[in-house]
Formats: sequence, structure tokens, C-alpha cells
Amino acid sequence: MFSSRTEKGKDMGSASESPPPYNALGMREVRPAKGTAFGGVQYEVIGSDMQVLSLQVPPGTLVTNEPGAMMMMDPSLKGGVNCNNCFGRCCVGQCCIMGTYTNEGEEPAMLGLTPNFPAKVIPLHMHETGAATYRIKNRSFFASLGEAKLGFSFDCNPLTCCFSGQGCVHSKVDGSGTAFLAAMGTVMTRQLKENETIIVDTTSLVAWEDTAKLSVRRAGGCLTCCCGGEGLFNTTLTGPGTVYFQSMSYEKFKAALTVHAAAAGAAGGALAGAAASAGGQ
Repeated sequence: MFSSRTEKGKDMGSASESPPPYNALGMREVRPAKGTAFGGVQYEVIGSDMQVLSLQVPPGTLVTNEPGAMMMMDPSLKGGVNCNNCFGRCCVGQCCIMGTYTNEGEEPAMLGLTPNFPAKVIPLHMHETGAATYRIKNRSFFASLGEAKLGFSFDCNPLTCCFSGQGCVHSKVDGSGTAFLAAMGTVMTRQLKENETIIVDTTSLVAWEDTAKLSVRRAGGCLTCCCGGEGLFNTTLTGPGTVYFQSMSYEKFKAALTVHAAAAGAAGGALAGAAASAGGQ
């Protein structure tokens, strides 16, 4: 059974459980949790990785999610689509049309959702923390309840739009409600104080409150920029505000798979060539 207790200001986990302790990096790990989301919707994040978001959807409640996220559901839930703000979604790399599920029955219905890549689920209880806007990594939006809506904003700073890793158009989530994001690896969060700055790998940043300032810092000298593996710039964030990080981005994961697949393909081709040569002798 889900707990119905709520406690404000705990985006990093459940609204009904105490937050995990700070680790050696001065952050808190986002762990599987359960609690109450916007509108009294009971939720649970299941699994240690490649997680499932389980929702107990009250009658008449609408859930918005990325297409293809449904894993299982009760018969009283009816699928639909949301075509609002198609242009903005396309600008940030999200699907132009979102899926929706509405409970048309008289009892709460179960809905199981999963991200479209191997990921963990981050709940953002925006209606509890009072955060007006979170800027998020493109393609990290997973699902939402209530008035938490996916939008976009332009970054007019040439330096950050080219080198911060977030592009010239940022995804954002605002409004009162609960949003669920998807991120890979170990997911952690940190509350930055006023004028406190943290330096982040450009692909490790998942989400940050609009009150935190995004910028960049040169990674080092010429040799470091060319051979250090971090590129020309690192991303910086200056508080106040809550920030979420991931240890393994989808870009890094895909690049690693590509390298291994290419190496395996080359090795396989060499073996096939050697076998063909041996057979022809």
C-alpha cells in the first residue's frame, strides 16, 4: 500500500519518506521512493535501475507521458493524445505529440509507465516546493500530473548556447503539479546556496531550478582542452536553487555502445576474412 502522508520540500524522493543522507560529494542520491503526488495520486518508483513508475490514478484524473511509456494498466484507463505546444516540443527534441491516460472508471486505476531508454525516475513535486520553473535536459521529460507542463525557452547567450551542453533552446517544466524526469546511472541532487557555484560535466546536468544561473568555464589550457576529455568548457551552476545530476548520460552510453559495436564488428570481419582465406587454401 502507498503512504498518503505528505511533507514539503523533498523532490529528491518521496513526499512521505525521510530524505537519504548526504554523501561524500555533498549530495543526496535519488532513490526509489513512494508517496503522494499532485491531486492525491499515489505513486511508487519500482526497481533499482530501468525503473517503473506505478501510479494509482483517481477517477477523472489525467496523466501525460511520452509516447510508448505505458507498460501495463487497468481497463478503466483510456488512452489519448495531447497536441498542445507541438512546435515547442519539437524545438527541444521531445515528441511533438504526448500520450495521455484518463481514468474513466469509478475506482482508482493502476498505471505502470517506463522511460523509453534505460533510466531512473526523478519526481519533481513542484506544487509542494513552490518552484516556479525547472529547466531540464532535453529529452529528459517522462510524465506529469496536474498543471506541470513541458515548454521551452531560448538561450540568447552565445557562450552557453554553444558550450553548456544544453543547446540554444532549453526544455522547461513549470506550473503547479508533479513532473517525472528520466536520467541514467546514479542520480543525485544538491541544494545550492546563494552564490555557491558547482562545476559539472556538460552531459551530467539533468535539471536545475530557474533561480540557479547556468554558465560555462574553460576546462583548462590548450593541452587540457584537446586531450583532457572534457572539451573546451565545463558547465557551471551558481545558486540559489536545486540541481539534479546523472553519472551516465544517454549520450555517453550510446557512444560507448557504438565504440564496442565497431570494435566487435571489426574483430568479426577479421575473423571472417581469416576463415575465408583458410578455406580457399
